[in-house]
Formats: sequence, C-alpha cells, structure tokens
Amino acid sequence: MTNLKLQELRKQIDTLDEELLGVLAKRNGVVQEIGKVKKAAGLHPFDEKRWKEMLELRLGLAKKLGVSSELVQKLFEDIHEHSLEIEKKI
Repeated sequence: MTNLKLQELRKQIDTLDEELLGVLAKRNGVVQEIGKVKKAAGLHPFDEKRWKEMLELRLGLAKKLGVSSELVQKLFEDIHEHSLEIEKKI
C-alpha cells in the first residue's frame, strides 16, 4: 500500500513539474517579446524599479499561499537572471 501511495504522489509531482516547465517556456516567450520591444525603444534590459516591484509582489503572494519566501526569492532571482540573458541576446 505504501509503494502504491508513493507512486501515486510521485506521479502527481511529475505532472506538476511538467506544468511548471510549460509555464516557464511560455514565460520565456513573453520575455523574448519584451526584449524586442525594449530593443526597439532603446531601453536597457534591466529595469531596477520593475524588478523590485515584481519581487515584492511575488514574495507577498508566496506568503499568502504558504510558500517559503526563501525559495521564491531564489527562484525568481534565477528566473530574472535568465530573462535578462534572453533579452540581451535580442
């Protein structure tokens, strides 16, 4: 019974991870579009004001949802760094 329950729970994790990766792929597509808009407007990829506002909102949502703020901070720092790399390549 324990093995069946563990398999079932792991299958749920696999499905959620697949959904998470799908969302990240969609986000990267939007980041590419943002990069094109910024380039056309002569704007720098990094917008400190936007970054601080976005992170504050994500941390607030994490708290509301009961998700570790440390995890969310690290996760969005990595996502943001990757997004900047995407924008710089455009």
